[in-house]
Amino acid sequence: LHLGEQHYETKTITASLNPTWRESFEFRYLSTSGSILQASLWDSEPGLQDNIIGETEIDLDKIAPNKPFKYVFGLDQTNTKISLMIKILKFAELGAAELQLQKEINDAESRILAEQYKLANTFNDVSNVGYVIVKLIRATNIPNKTLGSVDPFVVMEIENCRSVSPVRENCVEPEWNLTYRFPVNDFHSILHISLWDEEDLVSNVLLGKVAIPLFLCGGVKKHILKNAKLSDIGKGELTIETTAFYNPIRATLRTFSPKEEVILKEPSKFNTTLFQRDVKRLTTQIEMLQDMGEGIDNIFRWR
Repeated sequence: LHLGEQHYETKTITASLNPTWRESFEFRYLSTSGSILQASLWDSEPGLQDNIIGETEIDLDKIAPNKPFKYVFGLDQTNTKISLMIKILKFAELGAAELQLQKEINDAESRILAEQYKLANTFNDVSNVGYVIVKLIRATNIPNKTLGSVDPFVVMEIENCRSVSPVRENCVEPEWNLTYRFPVNDFHSILHISLWDEEDLVSNVLLGKVAIPLFLCGGVKKHILKNAKLSDIGKGELTIETTAFYNPIRATLRTFSPKEEVILKEPSKFNTTLFQRDVKRLTTQIEMLQDMGEGIDNIFRWR
Protein backbone atom coordinates (compact mmCIF):
# COMPACT_ATOMS: atom_id res chain seq x y z
CA LEU A 1 0.00 0.00 0.00
CA HIS A 2 1.35 3.45 -0.98
CA LEU A 3 0.07 6.94 -0.15
CA GLY A 4 2.58 9.58 -1.16
CA GLU A 5 5.85 8.61 0.48
CA GLN A 6 4.13 6.38 3.07
CA HIS A 7 4.46 2.67 2.41
CA TYR A 8 3.24 -0.49 4.19
CA GLU A 9 3.49 -4.20 3.42
CA THR A 10 1.36 -7.00 4.83
CA LYS A 11 2.67 -10.28 6.15
CA THR A 12 3.12 -13.03 3.58
CA ILE A 13 0.37 -15.67 3.55
CA THR A 14 1.98 -18.88 2.33
CA ALA A 15 0.42 -21.46 -0.01
CA SER A 16 -3.01 -19.81 -0.28
CA LEU A 17 -5.17 -18.70 -3.22
CA ASN A 18 -7.69 -17.06 -0.85
CA PRO A 19 -5.53 -15.29 1.75
CA THR A 20 -6.95 -13.37 4.71
CA TRP A 21 -4.75 -10.78 6.45
CA ARG A 22 -6.95 -8.79 8.88
CA GLU A 23 -4.10 -6.29 9.33
CA SER A 24 -4.47 -2.55 9.90
CA PHE A 25 -2.25 0.31 8.76
CA GLU A 26 -2.41 4.01 9.58
CA PHE A 27 -1.62 6.64 6.95
CA ARG A 28 -1.38 10.38 7.58
CA TYR A 29 -3.69 11.68 4.86
CA LEU A 30 -2.44 15.19 4.07
CA SER A 31 -2.95 17.63 1.24
CA THR A 32 0.75 17.23 0.44
CA SER A 33 0.55 13.41 0.22
CA GLY A 34 -2.16 13.32 -2.48
CA SER A 35 -5.48 11.49 -2.39
CA ILE A 36 -4.61 8.35 -4.37
CA LEU A 37 -3.99 5.17 -2.39
CA GLN A 38 -2.09 2.67 -4.50
CA ALA A 39 -2.58 -1.03 -3.74
CA SER A 40 -0.66 -3.89 -5.33
CA LEU A 41 -0.70 -7.66 -4.76
CA TRP A 42 2.52 -9.67 -5.02
CA ASP A 43 3.52 -13.32 -5.15
CA SER A 44 6.46 -13.85 -2.78
CA GLU A 45 9.29 -15.96 -4.19
CA PRO A 46 11.91 -16.72 -1.50
CA GLY A 47 15.37 -16.37 -2.97
CA LEU A 48 13.98 -14.96 -6.22
CA GLN A 49 12.42 -11.70 -7.36
CA ASP A 50 8.81 -11.26 -6.23
CA ASN A 51 6.17 -11.24 -8.99
CA ILE A 52 3.42 -8.65 -9.14
CA ILE A 53 -0.07 -10.13 -9.59
CA GLY A 54 -1.94 -6.88 -10.10
CA GLU A 55 -2.48 -3.34 -8.83
CA THR A 56 -5.11 -0.63 -8.59
CA GLU A 57 -5.66 2.93 -7.32
CA ILE A 58 -8.26 4.24 -4.84
CA ASP A 59 -9.32 7.90 -4.74
CA LEU A 60 -9.67 8.73 -1.03
CA ASP A 61 -11.47 12.01 -1.82
CA LYS A 62 -14.52 9.94 -2.81
CA ILE A 63 -14.81 8.24 0.61
CA ALA A 64 -16.90 9.88 3.35
CA PRO A 65 -14.92 10.60 6.54
CA ASN A 66 -15.47 8.97 9.95
CA LYS A 67 -17.36 5.98 8.53
CA PRO A 68 -15.88 2.54 7.78
CA PHE A 69 -16.03 1.86 4.05
CA LYS A 70 -15.67 -1.70 2.74
CA TYR A 71 -13.97 -1.48 -0.64
CA VAL A 72 -13.79 -4.48 -2.99
CA PHE A 73 -11.67 -3.85 -6.04
CA GLY A 74 -10.43 -5.89 -8.97
CA LEU A 75 -6.78 -5.84 -9.89
CA ASP A 76 -5.85 -4.59 -13.35
CA GLN A 77 -5.79 -7.28 -16.06
CA THR A 78 -6.69 -10.10 -13.62
CA ASN A 79 -9.81 -11.74 -12.18
CA THR A 80 -8.45 -11.30 -8.65
CA LYS A 81 -10.41 -9.18 -6.17
CA ILE A 82 -9.24 -7.74 -2.87
CA SER A 83 -11.36 -6.44 0.00
CA LEU A 84 -10.20 -3.48 2.11
CA MET A 85 -11.88 -1.64 4.96
CA ILE A 86 -10.97 2.05 4.74
CA LYS A 87 -11.77 4.61 7.41
CA ILE A 88 -10.81 8.28 7.11
CA LEU A 89 -10.57 10.28 10.32
CA LYS A 90 -10.80 14.05 9.98
CA PHE A 91 -8.27 16.13 11.86
CA ALA A 92 -7.80 19.84 12.19
CA GLU A 93 -5.09 21.44 10.04
CA LEU A 94 -1.75 20.86 11.70
CA GLY A 95 1.61 22.48 11.22
CA ALA A 96 4.18 20.68 9.08
CA ALA A 97 6.58 20.32 12.02
CA GLU A 98 3.86 18.50 13.96
CA LEU A 99 3.12 16.04 11.18
CA GLN A 100 6.38 14.10 11.20
CA LEU A 101 5.76 10.41 10.61
CA GLN A 102 7.04 9.02 13.88
CA LYS A 103 5.88 6.29 16.20
CA GLU A 104 6.80 7.83 19.54
CA ILE A 105 4.31 9.92 21.45
CA ASN A 106 5.52 13.51 21.67
CA ASP A 107 4.41 16.69 23.34
CA ALA A 108 3.29 18.27 20.07
CA GLU A 109 0.88 15.44 19.29
CA SER A 110 -0.57 15.43 22.82
CA ARG A 111 -1.06 19.20 22.67
CA ILE A 112 -2.84 18.97 19.31
CA LEU A 113 -5.16 16.18 20.46
CA ALA A 114 -5.97 17.89 23.76
CA GLU A 115 -6.88 21.04 21.84
CA GLN A 116 -8.99 19.15 19.32
CA TYR A 117 -11.13 17.38 21.94
CA LYS A 118 -11.58 20.17 24.48
CA LEU A 119 -15.13 21.28 25.26
CA ALA A 120 -14.78 24.61 23.47
CA ASN A 121 -14.34 22.73 20.17
CA THR A 122 -17.18 20.27 20.71
CA PHE A 123 -19.24 21.25 17.68
CA ASN A 124 -16.36 21.62 15.22
CA ASP A 125 -16.58 17.91 14.34
CA VAL A 126 -19.22 16.11 16.40
CA SER A 127 -18.62 12.68 14.83
CA ASN A 128 -14.94 12.66 15.88
CA VAL A 129 -15.32 11.35 19.44
CA GLY A 130 -11.79 10.52 20.52
CA TYR A 131 -8.36 9.04 20.00
CA VAL A 132 -6.44 6.37 21.91
CA ILE A 133 -2.67 5.97 21.86
CA VAL A 134 -1.24 2.61 22.91
CA LYS A 135 2.46 2.12 23.59
CA LEU A 136 3.35 -1.56 23.54
CA ILE A 137 6.30 -1.91 25.89
CA ARG A 138 7.07 -5.56 26.67
CA ALA A 139 5.77 -9.04 27.45
CA THR A 140 6.99 -11.14 30.38
CA ASN A 141 6.49 -14.58 31.95
CA ILE A 142 5.92 -16.32 28.62
CA PRO A 143 6.53 -20.05 29.20
CA ASN A 144 9.07 -21.91 27.07
CA LYS A 145 7.88 -24.68 24.77
CA THR A 146 9.15 -28.24 24.94
CA LEU A 147 9.72 -28.28 21.19
CA GLY A 148 10.50 -25.27 19.03
CA SER A 149 10.90 -21.61 19.84
CA VAL A 150 8.44 -18.99 21.07
CA ASP A 151 7.95 -16.23 18.48
CA PRO A 152 5.57 -13.73 20.10
CA PHE A 153 3.63 -10.89 18.50
CA VAL A 154 0.73 -8.74 19.69
CA VAL A 155 -2.61 -7.84 18.08
CA MET A 156 -4.47 -4.70 19.23
CA GLU A 157 -8.07 -3.98 18.21
CA ILE A 158 -10.72 -1.32 18.79
CA GLU A 159 -13.86 -1.84 16.69
CA ASN A 160 -12.70 -1.70 13.04
CA CYS A 161 -9.15 -0.61 13.82
CA ARG A 162 -6.48 -3.29 14.17
CA SER A 163 -2.70 -3.17 14.51
CA VAL A 164 -0.24 -6.06 14.59
CA SER A 165 3.20 -5.76 16.15
CA PRO A 166 6.39 -7.21 14.65
CA VAL A 167 7.28 -10.79 15.60
CA ARG A 168 10.10 -11.20 18.12
CA GLU A 169 11.66 -14.50 17.11
CA ASN A 170 12.83 -17.01 19.73
CA CYS A 171 12.16 -14.68 22.67
CA VAL A 172 10.24 -15.19 25.91
CA GLU A 173 10.92 -11.68 27.23
CA PRO A 174 10.20 -9.56 24.11
CA GLU A 175 10.35 -5.77 24.07
CA TRP A 176 8.74 -3.60 21.42
CA ASN A 177 8.53 0.01 22.67
CA LEU A 178 6.29 0.84 19.71
CA THR A 179 3.35 3.23 19.65
CA TYR A 180 0.03 2.63 17.91
CA ARG A 181 -2.85 5.04 17.40
CA PHE A 182 -6.58 4.31 17.18
CA PRO A 183 -9.39 6.71 16.24
CA VAL A 184 -12.48 6.07 18.38
CA ASN A 185 -16.11 6.71 17.44
CA ASP A 186 -17.65 5.18 20.54
CA PHE A 187 -16.07 5.46 23.98
CA HIS A 188 -18.12 2.50 25.18
CA SER A 189 -15.83 0.34 23.04
CA ILE A 190 -13.23 -2.11 24.33
CA LEU A 191 -9.51 -2.23 23.60
CA HIS A 192 -8.70 -5.89 22.93
CA ILE A 193 -5.02 -6.87 23.16
CA SER A 194 -3.87 -10.43 22.52
CA LEU A 195 -0.46 -12.09 22.66
CA TRP A 196 0.27 -14.78 20.07
CA ASP A 197 2.98 -17.28 19.26
CA GLU A 198 3.69 -17.39 15.52
CA GLU A 199 3.81 -20.85 13.96
CA ASP A 200 5.04 -21.57 10.43
CA LEU A 201 3.31 -24.86 9.67
CA VAL A 202 0.15 -24.64 11.80
CA SER A 203 -2.19 -21.93 13.06
CA ASN A 204 -0.76 -19.28 15.38
CA VAL A 205 -1.25 -20.06 19.07
CA LEU A 206 -3.05 -17.64 21.39
CA LEU A 207 -1.04 -17.21 24.59
CA GLY A 208 -3.43 -14.81 26.30
CA LYS A 209 -5.52 -11.69 25.95
CA VAL A 210 -6.90 -8.76 27.88
CA ALA A 211 -9.93 -6.52 27.35
CA ILE A 212 -9.68 -2.90 28.54
CA PRO A 213 -12.68 -0.54 28.53
CA LEU A 214 -11.60 2.73 26.94
CA PHE A 215 -12.72 4.80 29.93
CA LEU A 216 -10.12 2.90 32.02
CA CYS A 217 -7.25 3.73 29.67
CA GLY A 218 -4.45 5.85 31.09
CA GLY A 219 -0.88 5.38 32.31
CA VAL A 220 1.51 2.44 32.33
CA LYS A 221 0.05 -0.87 33.55
CA LYS A 222 1.10 -4.51 33.62
CA HIS A 223 -1.76 -6.79 32.60
CA ILE A 224 -1.96 -10.46 33.52
CA LEU A 225 -3.29 -12.17 30.40
CA LYS A 226 -6.35 -14.39 30.41
CA ASN A 227 -7.48 -17.21 28.15
CA ALA A 228 -9.55 -16.83 24.97
CA LYS A 229 -12.86 -16.60 26.88
CA LEU A 230 -11.37 -14.24 29.52
CA SER A 231 -12.54 -16.73 32.14
CA ASP A 232 -9.20 -18.00 33.44
CA ILE A 233 -5.50 -17.15 33.60
CA GLY A 234 -3.64 -17.31 30.28
CA LYS A 235 0.09 -17.33 29.56
CA GLY A 236 2.24 -14.26 30.08
CA GLU A 237 1.91 -10.61 31.02
CA LEU A 238 1.86 -7.46 28.91
CA THR A 239 3.10 -4.02 29.94
CA ILE A 240 1.48 -1.21 27.97
CA GLU A 241 0.97 2.51 28.28
CA THR A 242 -2.34 4.01 27.15
CA THR A 243 -3.43 7.59 26.65
CA ALA A 244 -7.01 8.53 25.79
CA PHE A 245 -8.21 11.84 24.34
CA TYR A 246 -11.93 12.39 23.95
CA ASN A 247 -14.69 14.95 24.09
CA PRO A 248 -17.31 13.97 26.73
CA ILE A 249 -20.19 15.76 24.99
CA ARG A 250 -19.45 14.09 21.64
CA ALA A 251 -19.14 10.75 23.46
CA THR A 252 -22.55 11.26 25.09
CA LEU A 253 -24.21 12.19 21.80
CA ARG A 254 -22.66 9.13 20.14
CA THR A 255 -24.40 6.92 22.73
CA PHE A 256 -27.74 7.60 21.01
CA SER A 257 -26.46 6.49 17.57
CA PRO A 258 -26.43 2.89 16.26
CA LYS A 259 -23.30 0.97 17.17
CA GLU A 260 -20.72 0.75 14.40
CA GLU A 261 -20.72 -2.60 12.59
CA VAL A 262 -17.49 -4.48 13.18
CA ILE A 263 -16.30 -5.50 9.71
CA LEU A 264 -12.95 -6.92 10.85
CA LYS A 265 -14.43 -9.56 13.14
CA GLU A 266 -13.43 -13.19 12.66
CA PRO A 267 -15.91 -15.30 10.67
CA SER A 268 -18.01 -17.57 12.82
CA LYS A 269 -16.73 -21.15 13.06
CA PHE A 270 -18.94 -24.22 13.03
CA ASN A 271 -19.26 -25.58 16.56
CA THR A 272 -20.24 -29.27 16.65
CA THR A 273 -21.16 -29.21 20.36
CA LEU A 274 -23.50 -26.23 19.95
CA PHE A 275 -25.04 -27.80 16.85
CA GLN A 276 -25.78 -31.04 18.71
CA ARG A 277 -27.23 -29.08 21.63
CA ASP A 278 -29.50 -27.05 19.33
CA VAL A 279 -30.67 -30.19 17.49
CA LYS A 280 -31.54 -31.80 20.82
CA ARG A 281 -33.47 -28.71 21.92
CA LEU A 282 -35.33 -28.55 18.60
CA THR A 283 -36.20 -32.26 18.78
CA THR A 284 -37.56 -31.80 22.31
CA GLN A 285 -39.69 -28.85 21.21
CA ILE A 286 -41.08 -30.84 18.25
CA GLU A 287 -41.98 -33.78 20.52
CA MET A 288 -43.76 -31.40 22.92
CA LEU A 289 -45.77 -29.93 20.05
CA GLN A 290 -46.70 -33.41 18.84
CA ASP A 291 -47.89 -34.41 22.33
CA MET A 292 -49.86 -31.15 22.59
CA GLY A 293 -51.46 -31.81 19.21
CA GLU A 294 -52.46 -35.34 20.22
CA GLY A 295 -53.96 -34.01 23.47
CA ILE A 296 -56.06 -31.41 21.65
CA ASP A 297 -57.19 -34.04 19.14
CA ASN A 298 -58.24 -36.38 21.98
CA ILE A 299 -60.29 -33.59 23.58
CA PHE A 300 -62.21 -32.93 20.37
CA ARG A 301 -62.75 -36.64 19.80
CA TRP A 302 -63.93 -37.16 23.42
CA ARG A 303 -61.34 -39.82 24.07
